[in-house]
Amino acid sequence: VMSFSLLNALYLGGLLSVLAMSLGTAITVSILATIAVTAKDVAIRLSGTGSARAARVASGFEIAGALFILLIGLSLLGASLQA
Repeated sequence: VMSFSLLNALYLGGLLSVLAMSLGTAITVSILATIAVTAKDVAIRLSGTGSARAARVASGFEIAGALFILLIGLSLLGASLQA
């Protein structure tokens, strides 16, 4: 966006566009992180805080999240190698 705005002498428009996108990204990431932490806390609370079951639930959430990130990364890698 900034390259386009600099090439077309739209300095203020480019700056405002980048700020708007940055703000949107920050809000989205904050909301998703809050939802993830809240869901994990609720699951641990429902399974009994401090119990072995709660530890398994917490570990399960962490492993599932790591596997999800790995799968997204591998799919992006595969898509870029095909192009």
